[in-house]
Formats: sequence, C-alpha cells, structure tokens
Amino acid sequence: STATQFFTKPTAYEPDVEATSDGKIHVAWVVKDRGGDPEVHFIQYRYKSNNTWSNVVTLGAVDVREGDAVFDLRLGVSNNGNVHVILSRLQAAGIFYVAKYGDTITEVESLGVPGVRAKHPDLALDNNYVHAVWMHQTGGGPYGIMHQDWENKLGSAKSALKQVGFPGGDYGCDRVRMDLDSAGFYHL
Repeated sequence: STATQFFTKPTAYEPDVEATSDGKIHVAWVVKDRGGDPEVHFIQYRYKSNNTWSNVVTLGAVDVREGDAVFDLRLGVSNNGNVHVILSRLQAAGIFYVAKYGDTITEVESLGVPGVRAKHPDLALDNNYVHAVWMHQTGGGPYGIMHQDWENKLGSAKSALKQVGFPGGDYGCDRVRMDLDSAGFYHL
C-alpha cells in the first residue's frame, strides 16, 4: 500500500496501530500542545474505514512536567469498537489509561499503586475483557509484573491488582508484553 500521513503536526509521537475484524485500521498517538501549555500532552485517535480517515478525536490529556515525556503508548480496540489506550510518563513513572465506548470517552485515570514506580504498560483485550500489565518496582528492588483486568463495558469495576510471579521467586524484568488467545486467556 502507499504511505499515509494521518496527522500533520510535527509534535506527534508514540503511535500505535490496531486492525479490527471489520477491516478498520485504528491509530492512537500523543501530541504536545505547542500553542498552549507545554506541560500538557493530548492523546489523539482516529480510524480508517473504506479508505477514508475519520476526524481526529482527542481522548484526553496528560499533565507532563518540564523535561518529562509520555512513552510506551499502547492501543487496543475490540471487535465491538471499544477503544482503549494505556501509556506511561517517563519521569513520574506512572501508568495512565483512557477508553472510548461509542461516543463516550472516560476520564484519563491513573492505574497502579500511588507513589510506586511503574512503567512499560501493555493491553490485551477482546469483546468481553480488558487486561492491562505493567512493570512495578517492588520495594526499591527489581521491577515485577502487575496485572489488572475489567469487563470491556462502560462503568465496569477494575479487579484488584495482582503481581504476576514466576516459579522460584521474583525476577527483575522489563517491557512486559501480553496477548489473549481465542479462549480469552492472557499470555505474557
């Protein structure tokens, strides 16, 4: 295919792409607000259907201190059209999440344990559930893997945080990635 420029400002970064079974191509990214507050970064989203791009939708904003940046943005779109974005802030080492259900966009929320360093999130989802994982620093030591899930519908409650362990104890790790199989089980 030919290359497509789906956003024209040079301050766009951290893109991710997802294709759904209906043939739509979904894209999300972050853009700095150069004309306003440099410490606010906006989460942008659009999709392509039948060779036509939708309008750009702002899903939310993340406050970013001077010298900080948003990174590791991950997009997940279920076949029923629900859009989910998770990302990190570099210096604050926090996890942020926002979702779009039809025309309803949720508030950007912080995931994880307040005050505990977290980074490198990922999402895996289907029409029924959303799973999120990220790296979580355990007591100043190595980073372990945290997992949380919830129903893929507006207003659903998130499960309790669970640390994913491995046989033989905890290991430091980095950049966890996950996916779901056809039965809905997640794999790391």
